[in-house]
Amino acid sequence: MKRLKRDKRAVSNAIVVMLSLVLVVIIVANVVLWSYQMNQLDLERMQENVSIANVTRITRSSWFTAQNEYAITAGSRLGGTYTDTRSPDGSYETFREERTQIFNPSSYVLNGFTGHVSGSVSDSTSNNDFYMNFRSYPNYEIRCQESLGMSSTTSTMYQDKVSISLTPQSTANFVIIAAAEVQGSSTSYQARAQLTVNTTTHQELRYRVKDTTDWYSFSGLKRMALVANTNYVVKIQYCTSNSGATASIRNARIIIFSLQSEYAESEDLSSTGSTSWQDKVALAFTPSAGGEYLIIATANYRGSRTDRDTKVQLIQDGTIVHADTLGRPRSGAVDEFYSFGVMRKVTLDASPHDFKLQYCTSGTLGTADTKCAHIVAIRTIQFDNNYYSESESESSPPASNVWYDKITNTYTADNGDYLIMGSILYKSGSTSYSVGLNFTTESTSRQETLVEHRATTDYESTFFMTRQTLTAGSRTDKISWMGESTNARIRNARLISCRLPTLTQTVEVEFAGASDTQNWTQLDWTVDSSFTTAGVPTTFQLYNYQTASYPTTGDGYMSDTIGQTDTTKNQTITSSPTNFRDSSGNWKIKIKGVKPTDTQFELKVDWVEFKATTSDIYRLSFSNSFAIDLATYPLSHIQGIEIIVRYNVSEAGEKWFLKAYNWTSSSFSDLGFNNTEGNQPILNEWNDYAINLTDNWMSYEKDNGTILIEFQDEGLSTNQTIVGIDFFSVRTIIDGVRFDLTNSGPLTTHIVAIWVLNSTSHQRYDADLFMNSGEEAVYIRADIRLPSAAFIAKVVTERGNLAVFARS
Repeated sequence: MKRLKRDKRAVSNAIVVMLSLVLVVIIVANVVLWSYQMNQLDLERMQENVSIANVTRITRSSWFTAQNEYAITAGSRLGGTYTDTRSPDGSYETFREERTQIFNPSSYVLNGFTGHVSGSVSDSTSNNDFYMNFRSYPNYEIRCQESLGMSSTTSTMYQDKVSISLTPQSTANFVIIAAAEVQGSSTSYQARAQLTVNTTTHQELRYRVKDTTDWYSFSGLKRMALVANTNYVVKIQYCTSNSGATASIRNARIIIFSLQSEYAESEDLSSTGSTSWQDKVALAFTPSAGGEYLIIATANYRGSRTDRDTKVQLIQDGTIVHADTLGRPRSGAVDEFYSFGVMRKVTLDASPHDFKLQYCTSGTLGTADTKCAHIVAIRTIQFDNNYYSESESESSPPASNVWYDKITNTYTADNGDYLIMGSILYKSGSTSYSVGLNFTTESTSRQETLVEHRATTDYESTFFMTRQTLTAGSRTDKISWMGESTNARIRNARLISCRLPTLTQTVEVEFAGASDTQNWTQLDWTVDSSFTTAGVPTTFQLYNYQTASYPTTGDGYMSDTIGQTDTTKNQTITSSPTNFRDSSGNWKIKIKGVKPTDTQFELKVDWVEFKATTSDIYRLSFSNSFAIDLATYPLSHIQGIEIIVRYNVSEAGEKWFLKAYNWTSSSFSDLGFNNTEGNQPILNEWNDYAINLTDNWMSYEKDNGTILIEFQDEGLSTNQTIVGIDFFSVRTIIDGVRFDLTNSGPLTTHIVAIWVLNSTSHQRYDADLFMNSGEEAVYIRADIRLPSAAFIAKVVTERGNLAVFARS
């Protein structure tokens, strides 16, 4: 060892020898383990013993029987259960014809903006806690937000002053009205404000004040279609054009509501050098009936020269001028945009009307620009009440710096929420003095503007807006004004106070079905339903075809306050029951729930039944669903369907019919059956009634393999019949193969592949079949088609063994 320590090469050699020994040990161990595993696999493989007893072509699947009790739509059950109909063994279920026949809905129609949430019509055929759910919709939606205190910024990026996040419950057209006042700290830079929806600008003010004490009005309007369950963010924003100045804003309000309206807009920039009026946007419509309308219009405008005015006006039917605005730009401020806003209530008859927002320049060489022009017409009948007053004449102040009332609107209010608006044209009449406006409700100032104009001829228009909750009693709204000089003028002053409708949610659905046209002595109709909220006043109406209307009292009408617990409403009609079907036997039931709330809820319909009693005809009709095993019999390999019922009758005076539910047409049908004439039974014998359908069988089988079969009488017998059902079943028509297999070995076997060979074809199919030791199995494959001549079939196990079957 001493020599090794002295010799570094000897140390290296020793390390190499030891590592080599380790590697040899690992290799030998792996070889031994692999050898053991291979021996174990060989042992298991030798013990496996699978054989094929027979391979045969099959053209029919196994029978699929009822897994639930039969649903009876006419007649009654006497004895036995559905389990007695699973095999032809003499154990059977009995039914009896009755003079009552039950009909359930086959379709439904949503009224208004009611939404279908879940469930199908089949869920309404029995009182079993399986529901059709329908979502309510609002009579209208409304959102309001305000920020009244002064906010200031030196940022040139828009800042939020007031914001509304709205996710509509229903898709509808929403009107957006905005108002505010802006101020700038410098006459050299602009104070800016804009109305945006999801970051898109729809109204924009860029105003360079002439006096830094002034507050200039911002009027905003937009109508747009908002989609249910989609979020929208509506904002009033403000900023300054230069960080060296401060922009301020106050009394900012937004109201959004979905009352019906007529609307037109033109938001792109338009220009003209003409001194004749040019159309910017036109709203034309014909009222369905005469009535009052609230007209609101806005635009933003500017001019190209400091010695020319831009003129804007709103006219009705070419004659009535609602506002005639003149505005002159500040020197060097050609990128400014002023605010035009006007409101008026008008009365229209049921003939075509048009409203136009027009603009022009006051003189040649000048260019007038407008953008963001909107006109909306709201029929006032949609409000619970409205109170209006106007003063169109021009007024001048007897003295300067004294406040005077221009227009007063006094009315007796009911409890509720009100939209209160004012509109006025105003001018300072001086380039050194301002005109002030004050919009008040309940003796409280809601908006207050102060404007010094750039030309003595300037005459601008604006509207004011607020939403107030009023208690019952006398109320007074005002627009007051003053001039810092007696040259100030105002005209076209209007005030309106509209009581907003009470917010309600409505859900309304009509169910429709078919019945017979026999003579009825009595009609019973039933609805079992509930809501996802408490206390919903609900009406149930059965359509009267004699009066062509839904009754509001008496036969065909029921009402109740329904809550979150299922409630069954039933009515028996003995007087003229056939009035509630048409000549073909069709009928309709309407369910409507209305509740004062702004929160959506759902109607849950569990059961709708229409039951007729005839004077002499006995009927029997029942149905059940049968589920095809699609794992064994895939839809792509099914060629048809066979249905069989084994039955006996106590009376043989009428035929019996089989029908299947057509999922395409949503009705029971025998279209495509090889036999549509029914089966005439032999009295007191077991009768086998079988049909098949191959042409359009896919219409009768759902994607999940469900087939719904109905068995019914002909509907002619005046003698009551008792029917026994011994066997009722469905199977598929296929072209497949059956393997009869036996596992004689001591181990569980996994079959992973099948081969079918003949002189021209060698076809392999994946398989996945486990067989326990000693098990005999029948393995059916609908996707394998056997050759017509000699063939060899093989099954392959996971361990690599083969079982072979040959047929010559």
